[in-house]
Amino acid sequence: MKFGRRTFGQQVLATAAFGAVFTPDKSAWGGELTAEEKATLHSGQSVTRNLDFDINGGVYQGGLAYHLANVPAAIITKMLTDVSVYSRILALTLEARDDGKKGTHQLVYLKHGGRWGTAAYTLRVAPIDNEGVIRFWMDPAFAHEVEDLWGFVRVESLGAEKSLVTYAVLCDLGSVIRLLFGERVRRYALQTAGNICRVAAEKVGAAGGLIP
Repeated sequence: MKFGRRTFGQQVLATAAFGAVFTPDKSAWGGELTAEEKATLHSGQSVTRNLDFDINGGVYQGGLAYHLANVPAAIITKMLTDVSVYSRILALTLEARDDGKKGTHQLVYLKHGGRWGTAAYTLRVAPIDNEGVIRFWMDPAFAHEVEDLWGFVRVESLGAEKSLVTYAVLCDLGSVIRLLFGERVRRYALQTAGNICRVAAEKVGAAGGLIP
């Protein structure tokens, strides 16, 4: 079956979100976690899997990351509705701005970069669904300096005080940026699950253990 580039992104993320059980013993993309990966997860580090796809002239890089949080899922999902935390959970973010709504979707302007340059685009962020999944994608109707981007965050409750955060992203950076910075961008992107858990834990600590 031949997919268009944007349809391809939807198909991949739908498979990731609904085609696997997200528990510390499963990987959406590669089957069960290895013993080493389980030990990594339970030691407080992220488990990551790289993904690469070449479809209709677009090269998508990204992956999947898991991280355990000693924070209730409700706190994390509430935090993720606050655009002001994006600059803390997304590495190399220079600006994260609430740009209003498009239907029920939140619009978020993001600008990433460092000493070698910047890249900006606008995300559409869908409301959390019944599976605990928050989907996001680049809206091509706005000015953008990457070719395409799709992803999701899933927050799964593992009890009253523990959650599993899954972060997945696929991005077509364009040929020049990909060749120069593709692997670096991937490494930073797959830190996001851990960053979400860290920032949530800091918020819990600052609130004395109560939901802020």
